Amino acid sequence: MLTSLTAVIASSVVVLAQTASAVEDVQNGTFETGTSGWLATPKDDGSAPAALSRVSGGHTGSYAARVSNTSATAATTVLNDAPNSVPSTTAGQTYRATAWLRAAQPNTSLVLRLLEFGDNNALASSKQGEYWAADTAWHQITVDLVATRTGASIDVNALVWGLDPGQSFLVDDVSVVPLTVTVPPPSTTSSGVLPAQGTGALFGYYQSGGGDPRPMESKIGRKFDLIHHYKDFNATNNMWPTSAMLAEAAEGRTVHVGWELASYGGGYDSALQPAPAGSSTDRLGNSMKTWTYPQVINGSLDRYLDAVAAKVKAAPYKFIVDIDPEMDDRPDVGGTAKLRAAAGTRPEFAAAYRHIVDRFRARGVTNVTWAWTVSGWYATDASKTWSLEQLWPGAGYVDVIMWDPYNHSASSWRSFSQIVAPFYNAIRGGVLDRVDTSAKRLPLGLAEYGCIADPRRADWLKAIPSQARNFPALVSLGYFSSGSWGALDNDPTAIAAFGVAGKDAWLNPRS
Repeated sequence: MLTSLTAVIASSVVVLAQTASAVEDVQNGTFETGTSGWLATPKDDGSAPAALSRVSGGHTGSYAARVSNTSATAATTVLNDAPNSVPSTTAGQTYRATAWLRAAQPNTSLVLRLLEFGDNNALASSKQGEYWAADTAWHQITVDLVATRTGASIDVNALVWGLDPGQSFLVDDVSVVPLTVTVPPPSTTSSGVLPAQGTGALFGYYQSGGGDPRPMESKIGRKFDLIHHYKDFNATNNMWPTSAMLAEAAEGRTVHVGWELASYGGGYDSALQPAPAGSSTDRLGNSMKTWTYPQVINGSLDRYLDAVAAKVKAAPYKFIVDIDPEMDDRPDVGGTAKLRAAAGTRPEFAAAYRHIVDRFRARGVTNVTWAWTVSGWYATDASKTWSLEQLWPGAGYVDVIMWDPYNHSASSWRSFSQIVAPFYNAIRGGVLDRVDTSAKRLPLGLAEYGCIADPRRADWLKAIPSQARNFPALVSLGYFSSGSWGALDNDPTAIAAFGVAGKDAWLNPRS
């Protein structure tokens, strides 16, 4: 049974839609009447024993399939459709498989896999999606496979790598349907905001507390191209664009809004919004309420989104907007963003991001450049690539990829190039290729960056333009002058060096 075609996607980010005549290919995906059409093996070759049973407590309905490793050693345990669910493919057709999986023990990698078999049962192609389950709740995984040939078959597997002996996992609501691709057209809203790759980078700035940038501009002898603000979702808290943002934009600056689902003061406008459904602590340990990604996805916040969209559309200026910046920095991968985890899962973030962008576009908003902003610190860790993949909104939804690197340790001093290179190289090298091969060609930017106070900081700042030239896709640099990792306010030597960097031709691409 196909539980939801608008449900959260865990592994594929291409936007697809069910055709009017789409036929469900899985004949017994709910296990309500038994386990016919399925078999279980701990190894793909079936050389070790496994058990398949129907148990109560399904994701929907009364039952689910339980797959157990009954061998004496850890083994890759597979639920396999038999016969293959799609008996005959059409070349170029996209087939979407959806299943709900539940681990019996925390910290289990749940996998949904599609295998296309052609002539002589030879493997022609495969796609898989994984979800690292830190709990024992149900999780949806979705995989899209584009058939490479006509007349092949598609095998559907749900599995766990290296399942411990005696352990099991549950599967329910397995579905495979043919879909039609409806990829949104590439956005053109970045035109006139971001410089072309290889021509320079915008010189951006965040003043502590979101304050007036003009005193710093007077000290460095130039106007900033970009001013960064953070804004919550609380409609009673002066919805953006605020009068201060509009005043800054009117003087020729682009406003970058870090739009957070949190309610900074805990309030909300009941005429436009439901109450925040989540709560946790921010990075400073302060309690804070947050709206959740499911609240966005199900339309509960549409009236609020429409009100903001109307204000943005009416403004004669362009904005850069990211949604819940640093949403990747979560506790389950060693990060600290508890509030982001309280808002929902990674796939739910991606779906909420798409919903917001779609809502703005449907209302004719064309003056927003959409940024996907991560902390970026684990992009080079192959074991965590799945996290970034699940957070990716998809082709056509992101105009610029941004991240927040810092030179924050005196004992492990790093140059500007050294803080930029790891994430830059990961993106340009295709870390997101499994979900979107076009992502590596997008422009890149530093939503935040900074350097701790240190006698070496002045030289560090002066070197930025020459080192930035080595990263041609880097088109925006937003210095974060706040906190112990970057505040410039009380360091006249650093401010002077910052001004020297800001006068370099590479950081004046609009001149």
